Amino acid sequence: MKLAVIAVSVDGVELARKIQCSYPYVPIFAPAALVKSEQSSDLRRFEGGLQDFIGTIFHRFEALVLVMATGIAVRVTAPYLKGKAMDPAVVVVDDGGRFAISLLSGHLGGANELAHKLGEALGALPVITTSTDRHGVLAFDLLARRWGWVLENLTNLKKISTAQIKGEPLLIYTDDAFQFHLPGNIKTAHSQEEIYALCEENDQVTGVVFITNRKTLPRLPQELPYITLRPRNIVAGVGCRKGVSAARVLSGLGRYCGAPGLGALSVLWRA
Repeated sequence: MKLAVIAVSVDGVELARKIQCSYPYVPIFAPAALVKSEQSSDLRRFEGGLQDFIGTIFHRFEALVLVMATGIAVRVTAPYLKGKAMDPAVVVVDDGGRFAISLLSGHLGGANELAHKLGEALGALPVITTSTDRHGVLAFDLLARRWGWVLENLTNLKKISTAQIKGEPLLIYTDDAFQFHLPGNIKTAHSQEEIYALCEENDQVTGVVFITNRKTLPRLPQELPYITLRPRNIVAGVGCRKGVSAARVLSGLGRYCGAPGLGALSVLWRA
């Protein structure tokens, strides 16, 4: 995880250095006046206002640890928010080191996990407020992060998570049987016929989760909210002559994925 720490007080800088003990190559950013007074070579100074500076780095890092008050963190990050699929993880730590608060991108970005790790490193209390965590439910966006899968139809995730929390029946379609346990009222199907049979038996099914690398999804007997998880389990080996452009390689890969109906998002890329 590409991580940065931003501190805005003397105590905050000292705490940031403790974080650096657990994350040795993480940069610490601090206001120019503070760096000058500290006479430190291990700090990176920034000029101007905090909010403007946050804007220059917000999408350059996968995670930010803001050592400051939560109210300040909310105000300085608000103008740069784009959505949970694009925002970095943000964890706020008070400069006394008492709390590590998962503020943004708790699941997809990994802020919840980072808050726990910072809690262990600093002796701080991790503060996690995501509803699925409070109810002991394994959220599907967290599952996607853990397994390196791509999550589609993110707008339906809230409906699926709400159904999980309420214990309402969910249908999961998978190409193959998965080797992990999902708590809750879960029904599984591996074919079109099983989907129809299970929906008929369980007319209260409230949502569907597709775990597949196939581009065309099985049909549903009724309109239901659904999300799609794309396992990164297709490995593409590419050989070409010298001078072949990247665009041509990608075009060929796209044609290959299209022929057998495979989703290009399932391709495990190696640069």
